[in-house]
Amino acid sequence: MHLHPPGTRNRTQTVRRLRAISSCGIAIGLAAGSLHSPALAESAPAPLTTNVGLGAQAGSNWIASRLTSTGSAPLAGDTREAASALFTSATNEAAARKALSFLRSNLDPAATHGALAQLILVAVVAGENPRAFGGTGAINDLVARLATTKTTSGPDRGLYGPPNEFGSVYNQGLVLQALGALGETDADAIAWLKAQQCADGSFEEYRANLTTPCDPLDPAGFTGPDTNGTASAVLGLAAVGTTAPLSPLAWLDSHQSATGGWAYLPGATEADDPNSTALVIQALRALGVTDADARFTKGTSTPVSTLLRFQFGCAAAAADRGGFWYPPYGDSGYLPDVKATSQAVIALAGAAVPAKKTSTWTEPTDACAPSASSSTTLSTTTTSSTVPAAKPTTTSAATTTTLQATTTPTSDSSTAAPAAVAGASQTRPAVAAKPTTSTARYAG
Repeated sequence: MHLHPPGTRNRTQTVRRLRAISSCGIAIGLAAGSLHSPALAESAPAPLTTNVGLGAQAGSNWIASRLTSTGSAPLAGDTREAASALFTSATNEAAARKALSFLRSNLDPAATHGALAQLILVAVVAGENPRAFGGTGAINDLVARLATTKTTSGPDRGLYGPPNEFGSVYNQGLVLQALGALGETDADAIAWLKAQQCADGSFEEYRANLTTPCDPLDPAGFTGPDTNGTASAVLGLAAVGTTAPLSPLAWLDSHQSATGGWAYLPGATEADDPNSTALVIQALRALGVTDADARFTKGTSTPVSTLLRFQFGCAAAAADRGGFWYPPYGDSGYLPDVKATSQAVIALAGAAVPAKKTSTWTEPTDACAPSASSSTTLSTTTTSSTVPAAKPTTTSAATTTTLQATTTPTSDSSTAAPAAVAGASQTRPAVAAKPTTSTARYAG
């Protein structure tokens, strides 16, 4: 097994891959090296749009274009988030159903707690029964399988999965999001997660000794709290109707970059990345913070406008348009990334917390089509959704966001295209189409 596959672009991405591997119980270590991305001769791609709805739909279109003939993402492990993004965006229904079929037909008997939680979330947004996902055997009962991963005694009582310094908090947040989507809760799991919070409101991935403070944030040493775990904890607690003991808003505010986004381990030399920025956007919404909140506006940049700057625009190679790129490392260049695009689409489409079934679909349109002339907007509606389950059915009213999509010109006529991320020039030399294999990894 290669812990550092060709194309891995920085240590943040490496840790995301290691986080997934370590959740399977494999002992791993971090490679030495710089976390931040050095400057490239190639300029950042010009973004597609400043229109939130159009960005979500274009991202969904790109994800749909990357699915294989069987419905999987190029890296099969990315299919769960790709399916979630397609269902959440409510566009590309055929592709969403195709990805769903792949997941139902390819259940892993050794799936980790993080993967099971993600599958439950996919089942809910797809209107499937997670207790009989693709069949009626023991392997198809995702909820029962998830329950077997819970620690029931000792200092880690309530923790799902083994202790993991790269992803315990992140995965616990996913588990609570899954339980919340089912209308369920888990007092022990909530208590474990709340106890992990640091004194400044952030979350470190795993604290074995709760009597000592969290490690200080040190991007160079890769220690301390991170934005992904903090955001996942917020989302998980919100999904089950509670909040952390301390508000993380001040910490998120103080660690937002000058360009309006967030890095995995935020620091003075760390570049924003779309995955972290998207997760924090979702967490802020769960805490009732709007995108226009002055605390999180840097100059003219909001978190959402910053996220949209990572999206390939119409000047890019046709195969890249609509995809979101992860900050490159070395000479790897700018590549669209399935996991980054999935996280971005989920955030832009305004995913409900807890997750709800998608019931209204919109036909996909091509943002770069020459005949495009109108715009895509988001509309918010109140819907009632029922989650099928072996237990009594849970019905709840929730505000969900759907896309009402038509097409738009190659750039928004009312808003100038934003400057590229991290100070890079927006002008991009013509480049050939590049492979789109993802190397950014998350837990699960």
